[in-house]
Amino acid sequence: MIMMDKKMTIILVVAAVVAIAALVFVMNWAQAPPSGEQQFPSGQATTEDITQMRMDANSSSLAMLEGIIAGPGDNYTRERAVIAYADIALRTGNGEDALNFLKGVAYNEQNDEVRTSAYTNYYWLKEGMGKGAQSEMGVEVSGDLMAGNNITILVTALTSREATDPAKISCGAQSLENQSFSSGSQPGESVTLGGSTSGRGAFAHAQVLSPDMLRRDLSVGVSVSVPFTVNLKESGQTLVKCRVEVRHDRLDYDELEKWVYLDIGAESGTYSIR
Repeated sequence: MIMMDKKMTIILVVAAVVAIAALVFVMNWAQAPPSGEQQFPSGQATTEDITQMRMDANSSSLAMLEGIIAGPGDNYTRERAVIAYADIALRTGNGEDALNFLKGVAYNEQNDEVRTSAYTNYYWLKEGMGKGAQSEMGVEVSGDLMAGNNITILVTALTSREATDPAKISCGAQSLENQSFSSGSQPGESVTLGGSTSGRGAFAHAQVLSPDMLRRDLSVGVSVSVPFTVNLKESGQTLVKCRVEVRHDRLDYDELEKWVYLDIGAESGTYSIR
């Protein structure tokens, strides 16, 4: 009878140990992060860990990298995590969510290197996703391209997304020193240029009269046009660079440019818009 009691006691003890072990396992499993969330203490990730995640390019690594970037680890490791994060997000088709996260880092991060990396990779990711400008610009030229005349360059701006600040719309004359320049015989025909443009002697042949930059409020879907008066001072070849800058928030803005190439003649001239 005593022997039976001892066996029963042993069985009960073993059963209790197994039950406790099972309970601990279940509790640990319930608290463990699901696949893709941080699986090691924040700040203990190494650059080798990050390199491996980047090589694997698994979307489940994105949440881990977010934890590293937002965590208290050393700033170099966090900076490398930003780069890997953007790369993996692009390759796995998770760019939209990644853009929102990187924007938050760019806005709120205190460390210069990590914040700069977030800015840089935000724009890199946008470009990789093919997210182009959300604004448009148009340019029209009117008037006779004859030395001594004034012509009008009309710049039109349009946005498909709300702008936080008035748009900057400008035109500025520049020279074509040391350029190969040929034009068609009719206004608007194309021109061919060799080499690169130079800003030296900007007003040698033409000058945009003041004001050469204006700010205009933009509403979504409503175009705004600004005329600029250009004095054709003398015959020669020159250009006018027109720009539209539309800011949508602290990170997102559009910088649009068009170039008006002028061949000013004593009696007539030609132009082309690029």
